[in-house]
Amino acid sequence: MKKTQLKFAGWLSIISAIITIPVTKLLMFLHSVDKLEVKFFQMLLIFISVGLFIYIYLSFKKLLNLKFRFHHVDNCISILIFGNITLSILNILSLLIDFQNKIFDILFISIIISLGVVFIIFGLRILQLSHDLFGLLKPFSYTSIIIGLCYSTIILIPTNILIPIGVVADVIGDVILGIIFLKAAQNFFY
Repeated sequence: MKKTQLKFAGWLSIISAIITIPVTKLLMFLHSVDKLEVKFFQMLLIFISVGLFIYIYLSFKKLLNLKFRFHHVDNCISILIFGNITLSILNILSLLIDFQNKIFDILFISIIISLGVVFIIFGLRILQLSHDLFGLLKPFSYTSIIIGLCYSTIILIPTNILIPIGVVADVIGDVILGIIFLKAAQNFFY
């Protein structure tokens, strides 16, 4: 990875952190609006969010693979990307088609729970990395585990209080990941 790629991934992580909460709140607010132009705007926000996630996590995988020869989270990252793409597709379908059945809800919640479990595994496996990621390995790992716990237990707590906590943890994780990329750009020259 080149220094410019690391910087770009770092700044995209920071941008993702900045827009996550407003985009999440905006998507929730606009979900009930039944205008075509609003639905296209929602789809655009979904595409941007999933695109950022894919680029950031593929860049992190590349950094781990090339610089640290660390492959213990490759499958987790692939599953997280696939799951996010699947959730995005389901979100877009729910905008285009009025899904009012339990099967769609069960599928959506099942994917969120599954992604939560994968985030926990990812957080535990990343701790096996021999480099401390500039002092941010443990904070990033613990944040990933918190995200996973919040998402994997959403049906256990009826008030869904863990979803906002998971979103905030996701923002914190993006900031930490952004700092890791930016520090890597300063320290590694490819």
